[in-house]
Amino acid sequence: MRIALISAVKRTKGGELRAALMLGGRSVLEWQADLVRALGCERIICICDAPGDLVLALQREVESAGREFHAIRGNIQLTSLVRADHELVMIRDGLMIDRQTALDFAHDGDTGIATLSENDILAQTHPDDFERIDRERHWSGFAIMRAGQVQHLADMPPDGDPMSLLLRLGLQARTECRDIGAALEQSQNWLLAVDDQILGAREANLIEAAVTVPSALGPGRAVAALTIRSLAPRGIENGAEVSAGIAGVAMLAGLTLAGFGFGVAGLALAGFGALAGNFTEALISLRENLWSQRNTGRLVSALEIGVEVVAAAVLILAYVQTAQAGLEVQIALPILTVGLLHLAGKHVKTPLSAFWHDRALHLALFAILAATGHLGIALAVFSLAALADFTTARGAPIS
Repeated sequence: MRIALISAVKRTKGGELRAALMLGGRSVLEWQADLVRALGCERIICICDAPGDLVLALQREVESAGREFHAIRGNIQLTSLVRADHELVMIRDGLMIDRQTALDFAHDGDTGIATLSENDILAQTHPDDFERIDRERHWSGFAIMRAGQVQHLADMPPDGDPMSLLLRLGLQARTECRDIGAALEQSQNWLLAVDDQILGAREANLIEAAVTVPSALGPGRAVAALTIRSLAPRGIENGAEVSAGIAGVAMLAGLTLAGFGFGVAGLALAGFGALAGNFTEALISLRENLWSQRNTGRLVSALEIGVEVVAAAVLILAYVQTAQAGLEVQIALPILTVGLLHLAGKHVKTPLSAFWHDRALHLALFAILAATGHLGIALAVFSLAALADFTTARGAPIS
């Protein structure tokens, strides 16, 4: 079994727990817990003076996912939770570790102590946290070692730092030391949470990397992504569910209006609902890129299907109110249009894919054209254009 040892004891100059500082809508402690779970740890042990709200919330989250969590205060409790045949993953209090670097380190060997050179900026600015191992090396704050040395903590001073003691015991047991300086120079994402300013710079980089801005040809989705990027980390926790609720209410309200004969208003309101759906998609993309264990892909799929179904229904009702064609055409043409837009936007990659995928833009345009009496022509033109782009991209040019 692989066991993680993290802690929430050290404080910033302002008196806050390092582990409680926020990054991307989550505490440093939560980021560490997410990483050790990715490293395969089935049990998480957190050293703390007392299990406050931060630790208790993490305990509920970890245990709800089917893994063990223990909050302890000292060395003696640790010895009762770890056996010699276990592996121990240690992360220094308040240390934010680049996920890929840690995974690569774990995959390169079963155990090892990650080290930095004496010239590394972290070792120079925080010598107490990145302890010197020998004349040329410092501990990086991350290690994976055999847990057999944990029992020796019972013979150590009870008020000693468990991680520092275990580091020394691991070195005495000849645990391999591996330098990670080159990897850190590439990632630049190994930092100590000593104040909000340091985390703020890291947060901006994380958010920018996590939010993909679509092409401007799909303005609804592009605006949603840019807005989410500028507002983050606000809204990450529950924003997707809120915007999904707004999208659902707006789409159903638009369908109701269209059903009562207000086709233009129904299309406009449905378009607003589709735009709210774009915000949901952007928020979920951000949250999943930052919080890998929060998988809400089903919400995106359900919302996308709902938008397509309601868009087709509202278009049918709006078209019926203005068209002179037979009922079959009034029903078939909107369904055909939405179907072709979906195919051209989701199932091929062309310069216009972003445009075909932006249902909020389409519904807004259809509302304007319905108000001028040209909805039928617009549906036909959109259908033919989407079909031409789709078939061309699939390698079947129209003769």
